[in-house]
Amino acid sequence: FCGVFVVFSLVAGETQRAAALLEKSYLSALAALAVAATTPVARFLAGLEALGAPRFLLWVIQFLHRYLFVTSEQAQHMRQAAASRGAGGGFRFRSWRLRAASSAIAVLFARSYRRAEATYRAMLSRGFQGRIQLLYELSPDWGDALLVVLGIAVSIGLRVAMVLPA
Repeated sequence: FCGVFVVFSLVAGETQRAAALLEKSYLSALAALAVAATTPVARFLAGLEALGAPRFLLWVIQFLHRYLFVTSEQAQHMRQAAASRGAGGGFRFRSWRLRAASSAIAVLFARSYRRAEATYRAMLSRGFQGRIQLLYELSPDWGDALLVVLGIAVSIGLRVAMVLPA
C-alpha cells in the first residue's frame, strides 16, 4: 500500500519523502509483527478494549481470528481427503484442475461457514456476551513502562539523527 506513495514521491523528485515513507511503513509493519508475535489475541483485544477501541472493531478482529483457524482446519481436512483419493501431481496447467480448484474453494467456504456458525452458537451457549473474558486482570507492570520509555527514546533518537547534518 505504501509502495504506491513511495513511487509517486520518487516520480515527483522527492527522494527524502519517499525514503521517510518507506522507513516509517517498514518500522510500523515491524512493530505490528512484534506485537502480533508476542501477544495472545485475547490479551491484545482486552488491551484495545481498555484503550477505548470501538466494540464493533473488536468483534471483527475476534471473529476473523476464529474464522481463519476454522477455515485453515477445514482446508487441511479437504487436502488430506483429496490426497487420499490420489489427487495431486505436477504443476502444469489444465482446465480441469482450475475447475476442480474453484469447486474445492466453494466447498471449503461453505463448510467453513457452517462450522463458524456452529462455533458462534457454542460461544453463545457458554455465555459469550460480546467481550472476551480473561482469567486474570490486566494491569501495567514495570516491563510495560520500560517498553513505552524505550519506544519514546528510540523515536526521539531517530528523529534527532535524521535532523542533524552528517
